[in-house]
Amino acid sequence: MLNRLDKTKDSEAIGFFTSEHLRMSGTYWCIGSNLLIKNSLDQRREEIIEFVKSCQHKCGGFGGNVGHDPHITTSLYALLILGMFDAVSQIDLSQLANYFKQL
Repeated sequence: MLNRLDKTKDSEAIGFFTSEHLRMSGTYWCIGSNLLIKNSLDQRREEIIEFVKSCQHKCGGFGGNVGHDPHITTSLYALLILGMFDAVSQIDLSQLANYFKQL
């Protein structure tokens, strides 16, 4: 699934528009599934962490993809992904907490 998300870059393809906003949630579910079956994603760890960090807005929330508006659900998925990779310390948690508080 992660490979399919990576290949959806053709902006003319209908799949690009119908699934682009699902990248954060799709990434979360794919990582969780892989961890359940003991399939390591260590070779893509840094790439995934950088993707998640690139989705964070100045307000602290995370969008579903780069350039997407922040949302409470995708912000939670981002936090959970970083937690699964033991990388929560790589973001400003107080900024994220303030985003959640403002909602």
